[in-house]
Amino acid sequence: MVYYDQKDSIHVIMDDHYKVVGTYSAQNGYTSDLHDFLMTPDGYVFLMIADEQTVDMSKEVRGGKKNADVTGLVIQQLDPHNNVIFQWRSWDHFAYSESTSSLTSDQIDLIHGNGLALTGDGNLLLSCRNLSSITKIDLQTGAIMWRFGGVKSDFKLVNDGGFHYQHDIAVLSNGDLTMFDNHGTDQSPATSRALQYQLDEVNQTATLVWSYIHNPPVFTDFMGNVQHMANGNTFIGWGSAVVRNGYVFSSMTEVTPDNQVVFELAFDQPYVSYRAFRSPWLGMPDSAPDLAYTSHEGEFTLGYSWNGATEVDSWSLYGGISSQAMALIGQRAKVGFETQYNLSGLPPNECYFQVAAVDKNGKELARSEVLSTDLNICPLGQ
Repeated sequence: MVYYDQKDSIHVIMDDHYKVVGTYSAQNGYTSDLHDFLMTPDGYVFLMIADEQTVDMSKEVRGGKKNADVTGLVIQQLDPHNNVIFQWRSWDHFAYSESTSSLTSDQIDLIHGNGLALTGDGNLLLSCRNLSSITKIDLQTGAIMWRFGGVKSDFKLVNDGGFHYQHDIAVLSNGDLTMFDNHGTDQSPATSRALQYQLDEVNQTATLVWSYIHNPPVFTDFMGNVQHMANGNTFIGWGSAVVRNGYVFSSMTEVTPDNQVVFELAFDQPYVSYRAFRSPWLGMPDSAPDLAYTSHEGEFTLGYSWNGATEVDSWSLYGGISSQAMALIGQRAKVGFETQYNLSGLPPNECYFQVAAVDKNGKELARSEVLSTDLNICPLGQ
């Protein structure tokens, strides 16, 4: 499992006990960006870097600012020891005229790279939102092999009007490409889509072989992804969906190949997720379960959880007048992140408590620390 630590600008690798087993960071004086992190089985990784430079845009476009802050992209490939073995700069390959950004602004996000994927022939795909384009990069020479989408597209679309401001790119086992087509901007909303294209690189045609549009439609200004699952279904993360002009809010949807919805989830607004994945995961934290209590008018309620533990099926609650001699006083099925138990009716001197996490086979997995609801009657350590 990987997460991006924005404070230190590093990518952190954890095992299934949630212990840090490695970190990766940009080299050569650069700072890594959060938009994507691609790791190969041999421990080599690809990082994205937002590269801001001061540019005299008056030399590039009428009305351009002399000291514009322009952000390009650097891609680095690192070995397991954080050594750079490949570096690529967008400044060397894209013209200013390819960007959908306003070139007369003080700050220009020129290409906005937001996704990486490896192709079957060992090269790299780059998704650039502000080019509305996917670019194939030769990992031996750094040369652009082709562009798909945008003003310099090398491909003819067979049965689709094209994608715009997309996020995420993935290559399927048959060579097809999936992406999340945001399709619009905050100023010009449009129906967002999950897409799958078949690319003929010889004849340079792109055929839309599958797409999904939510019903009612969803518009996602930015973020979003598409995950092709092992069972043939597709999992879609809707990113920052916007409620406006008939567009609805959703966070993620799983659909069958014929677009039947089999799972859907929506966060409470305004919470969103950059990407969403549905994958097997068995997590067993090294930390103990948490146990706490609240009191109201003399009544106590225990709350207990075990963050990251995936195998908990139920909880056993123990209580007593001694921390060394507690008996089972109740059981609760795990139905959410936190389980609660009301302690009304217990003798006042029964104020030591502990919970045990139990799996579906009845095996105890771990216990919390002992908690006291009255340190005068039940001092801890006794």
